[in-house]
Amino acid sequence: VGGDKIVTGALGAVEPDVTAGAAKHSDRRLPFEGGAIDNAAYLTALAEMRYTGPVTPTADRSQFEGQGREQIVKAAAAAFDVVWKSAGLNAAGKRVTVGGR
Repeated sequence: VGGDKIVTGALGAVEPDVTAGAAKHSDRRLPFEGGAIDNAAYLTALAEMRYTGPVTPTADRSQFEGQGREQIVKAAAAAFDVVWKSAGLNAAGKRVTVGGR
């Protein structure tokens, strides 16, 4: 599948001890390193397919109870920054080359 066939990407996480069979909607969190889902590998795959569309968080709203919109946006941005860098992507979602590679 080429990146032009993908409509949207989504990033999320669950704690490492949560299995796919036991996962509940409320278990979804913002992406983080060390979770059960390898979001960096997912983003790398999207970049390699030349995907240029949106990527959105899939954390459950229960994870944000008591927080205002600005706090939630800042938390999502910080989580995405970490995963983006782990995937070796620049702000435009392109692979960062080092030493001409």
